[in-house]
Amino acid sequence: MQIPSAPAQPGTTDTAMAPTRLSGPVYERLKELILSGRIAPGVKLDEEMLSRRFGVSRTPVREAVSKLAHEGLVQARPRRGAYVTNCSKTEILELLEVREVLEGLVARLAAHRMSDASVNALRELINPERVETLRTTEPAALARADQQFHEALFRSTGNRRLIAIMSQLNDQMQLVRMKTMWLPGRLDQAMRETYDIIDALARRDPDLAEACARRHIRAAHDMVEKSMDEAVWPVSEHEGGI
Repeated sequence: MQIPSAPAQPGTTDTAMAPTRLSGPVYERLKELILSGRIAPGVKLDEEMLSRRFGVSRTPVREAVSKLAHEGLVQARPRRGAYVTNCSKTEILELLEVREVLEGLVARLAAHRMSDASVNALRELINPERVETLRTTEPAALARADQQFHEALFRSTGNRRLIAIMSQLNDQMQLVRMKTMWLPGRLDQAMRETYDIIDALARRDPDLAEACARRHIRAAHDMVEKSMDEAVWPVSEHEGGI
């Protein structure tokens, strides 16, 4: 049985709880900086600098970093500190192998459960004109649009366990999208594959939707395997910190 905490004495404040209340907003802000690429993979997260940046003590920063580490977006190095995760080629391939299976399931369920309005919203999100504009003006926004596309798919399934798994996996993939997306020829190929998924969803064909989704992820896996080595994307750590 949980023992209730004693009430605060008159004239005192519960200062021990204040950092915990702040850790949520700090976590959200720090996560957005990482997923948007404004804090790049491999950069050291300096607690003191982040506490000054966010205007809080170091405790909520430490709690936020710990939560991000649990989600795979940050890696703790013993006696060296915490760094934004910078995936190796092997780690990228492992992520894509898992995604191929799960994205296929997501697409199959979405073909049954996604509304017509949501399918049309996907077409608007990545319509060719918008993609071409973002390609030249806002590459980070294009990667974000891809993340939003996959998020809309898995949320449409209504399967809470699948949504929880895919949410974490999708965030981890955002750390590598800006690299894999710009492998030679990958963006144009990926857009064609994505339009195929949308067409299968519109046709309410679960077998085709699953096949298209798996082919989309497998193509990314194969291209990374053939075109990418550790020299192209070294796993580096930046001691300067942020």
